[in-house]
Amino acid sequence: MDKFAPPSIVSALKKNPELNDVVSALSSTGYFSTACAPQEEKKEAYRKLVNGVQISWEQEFVKGLKKGEFKIVAAAILTPRPANPLSYKITDRTPVLEKFLKVGGILACVYPETNKLGVPSLMNNEEYAAASARYSAYRQEFPDTLWDRPVDDSTNKLDNIMSGASYLVETKNNEIYTFSIHSFQLQTLGTSPLPRDWELWSGKELDLNSRRQEVVCKRRADINSFLAHQTGIDMFTLLAHGRRFHSLGIKASRYER
Repeated sequence: MDKFAPPSIVSALKKNPELNDVVSALSSTGYFSTACAPQEEKKEAYRKLVNGVQISWEQEFVKGLKKGEFKIVAAAILTPRPANPLSYKITDRTPVLEKFLKVGGILACVYPETNKLGVPSLMNNEEYAAASARYSAYRQEFPDTLWDRPVDDSTNKLDNIMSGASYLVETKNNEIYTFSIHSFQLQTLGTSPLPRDWELWSGKELDLNSRRQEVVCKRRADINSFLAHQTGIDMFTLLAHGRRFHSLGIKASRYER
């Protein structure tokens, strides 16, 4: 029985035969890693699949919120580059995250206060100003649901074990699911001696204390610990905020009020 995700998300993933290995791993252990690939070519193919899984997750979060299947979805994007992907002009995820915010998803963007990885060199001044303006516009439009959280990442954890995104989903049946992805921005691939394996975690809250889901529980604890230490919030803080926000019936966008 698939307990790693709500039925709508399991169904969406199973529609793509290329994801059979991913679905099988998540279903049995709640965890998938590109490290299981014996060759680099296979690892690269798996990375693309992992990216596709993340987009599929976020698309299903939007659908679930719109249909009322999900009551709250709280997300945290953790990147070594400010506000990826909301600061970019367009990526595969940008329109999905726009819809996520518009349907009331709670999103925290976590990134270094200072760019210790030299990321600004990848943008000229005009591009950097445009990216900052785009992100500022999102913050103005979604003041209650888009949380800006720059951090002092002196240990470079955002480029190591924390880089990626995590999600908590509360369904209409009051079930809670944890989702997490450990991935790297294309601009930083190959710039660090750290392993560049991409990973996925997914599991149902009531099952997280079982042996089968220990790895999911540890990932959630690691993310929560990092967020709490660096920002004063964690994933459950975001989930609780979502509950309060939606109980008041506030429109997500200030332009809809």
